[in-house]
Amino acid sequence: MTKTHLTSFPTRKLVLAAGLLAAVVGCSREKSEEPQRRPFEGVSLRVVVPRGLDLATRWQLLLDEWCEWTGAEVAVTELPMQLGQIPNSPEAKQALSEANLVVFPLPDFSDYVEAGLVAPFPESQLSSNVLDWNDLLRGVRLAAGSVEQQAAALPISCPTLIGYYRADLLRKAGGHPPSTWDDYHRLVKDLDDWAPGHVAVEPWGEPFRATLFLARAVAYAQHPANYSLYFDIFSNKPLIDRPAFVRALERSLATVKLMPKDVLHYTPEDCRRAILSGRAAIALTFETSSNGKPLVFSRFDKAGSKDEHKTQVETGPPERPSDSIFAGSDDPAPPGAAQVRRPEGMQIGFFQLPGTAEVYNNSIEKWEPPPERALNRCVLAAFGGLCASVPPSESGAVREAACHLLAVLCRERLLEAFPETARTVCRESQIAAAENWVGRELTAEERMQYVAVTAESYRNTPVVAELPFAGAPRFRAALTAGLGEALSGQKTPADALKAVAEQWQQIASQIGLDRVRDSYRRRLGLHARAQ
Repeated sequence: MTKTHLTSFPTRKLVLAAGLLAAVVGCSREKSEEPQRRPFEGVSLRVVVPRGLDLATRWQLLLDEWCEWTGAEVAVTELPMQLGQIPNSPEAKQALSEANLVVFPLPDFSDYVEAGLVAPFPESQLSSNVLDWNDLLRGVRLAAGSVEQQAAALPISCPTLIGYYRADLLRKAGGHPPSTWDDYHRLVKDLDDWAPGHVAVEPWGEPFRATLFLARAVAYAQHPANYSLYFDIFSNKPLIDRPAFVRALERSLATVKLMPKDVLHYTPEDCRRAILSGRAAIALTFETSSNGKPLVFSRFDKAGSKDEHKTQVETGPPERPSDSIFAGSDDPAPPGAAQVRRPEGMQIGFFQLPGTAEVYNNSIEKWEPPPERALNRCVLAAFGGLCASVPPSESGAVREAACHLLAVLCRERLLEAFPETARTVCRESQIAAAENWVGRELTAEERMQYVAVTAESYRNTPVVAELPFAGAPRFRAALTAGLGEALSGQKTPADALKAVAEQWQQIASQIGLDRVRDSYRRRLGLHARAQ
């Protein structure tokens, strides 16, 4: 290791390392001439990461510096990971059982908790000079990183759906972005008045269908006074067929009928391309990474791998013809990016997903105005992205070292440690640098607006995780199938969701009613069992 590498580590504002070193070593005049012991001398860490992100290579220099500074040793194991399944080969099971730090898909958080691979971070490691937990956007840390109200996983990427609209056209027509889903429906219905020749699009394709529906439904279904959303937290009875979800599906279908038929096959990437290319005037989607490629573990496009031997990253995005340019940026299009030709003069605006004037109260089984506010809003999160946890360990020094390394990789040196496709804005301190999180097809002003709307969604709005309980992939598959029957007209919304509820009850019974209920309660910040 060169002298430059050794000196660069502490000078790059890694005050957490220096502070920790001072706390562990101490400084006294009596021992000033004795050699100082490095803070984690003799500690060995085993780290497990998804294969396909090339993290072992990206981290080599960072780990060399960190080990030299702290005295610890680190071994990195890459495992094939896909959404909805913890790696289960004999080699993978052994690696995970020995791991001191694990990076894994955020949507699988509950299953990793159930597998014993997640434990609350020591409270001493949450301070601003280590993990800086309170710097995370409020909704991200509560819905995507906590178990039983304790910080347990550090989100690295956590996308959420955002509304895009043609700001130039809507402003010219004297209109405004929608506040409620009824407003949104009217905008779509009146497209010929404010955006003639354009369409509205939503990602109703099968891989993303359940996520889109839940993102639209939570404003109707998540009452501020109720914990229960997907299941009753006491009886474990599914709530997916309750009036709130039925109304949400009815309203969704009414809006979908006003859209092109091909939206039933659209992914979020298709929706994003439709509005950036000028075809659509309003869309629900979210941004690519800053290099234009889809975010990993996000169901962003059709590249989600079903091959248990490959990660989503390894499959890559589908080939698309592209003779277009990046507008709004002087940077050349990066290799493999989804390029889009933007019409001249087009201006895009963004809005948080709309709210509702009424919300269903499961406790009294009635619709009512939301208490203490004009609209009921709710944000769906943790349907995609990446996070990291520190599994339980008998050694406090090992857990402390793992948290310290996690802080270096996922906070202080995030841009170096993780590729663009594996990170989104999750922290207050990241908001100012919009170019690090948003695709370059947007103008600089649009990037700032997008990040601001995303941050506002997470900062001041109730946030819920998508299906935060054991066995989520099976429940999601049943919901996807039921939504398909409603979208095709085979069943009414009420009948389709009733069938989904029956399937959910069967799945819960197969997994274990107590297990599903308790895992759900833990993610809601409650004790595992009702007291």
